[in-house]
Amino acid sequence: MIGIVGYSAHNESGLIVQHLREKLEIPADRHMTIYHYGSGGWDEKLAAGTWLNGFPQNQSQSGRWQWEVQSGDLEDWARMEKIRTVILVGSTFGWRTAQLCQRIGVHCFGIPLHAFNPQYEDFANVELNICINPKVTQNLPYPNKQELPYPIDNDDQRQLWLMTLQRSLII
Repeated sequence: MIGIVGYSAHNESGLIVQHLREKLEIPADRHMTIYHYGSGGWDEKLAAGTWLNGFPQNQSQSGRWQWEVQSGDLEDWARMEKIRTVILVGSTFGWRTAQLCQRIGVHCFGIPLHAFNPQYEDFANVELNICINPKVTQNLPYPNKQELPYPIDNDDQRQLWLMTLQRSLII
């Protein structure tokens, strides 16, 4: 089963999560919501039925606050919802999320949303970075990347996304 980790908010990242959930048929219980106070705010209606990450705030090196995926939440969610593949949208939600996934036998994919910046060092640890923006594809300095069409407008594009996820798991 595919799970998705991201915001339930009316911001860029949150809207991409909602689009991917709809197009890849990921139900609410396979979405781990990262509580978010930032731009776009928190939308309780969008988060309905999702798993809520226990959101202690940890200050990043840049001095900005970030919300980290908690290992207990990730383990419980993956076990109870039979998650075998996780897609991280916009952030890795903590420097160790990909490592936590590997430790519990869950494959981890990332979707970085902006051209490379130092925060994206975390994306080096995912199995594949799915780039939905040519500028990200060009600037992300890791070889584990592939550009896919976004938004997903038809069944051929949907199949391409699903085949890419499955093929990456076999390699």
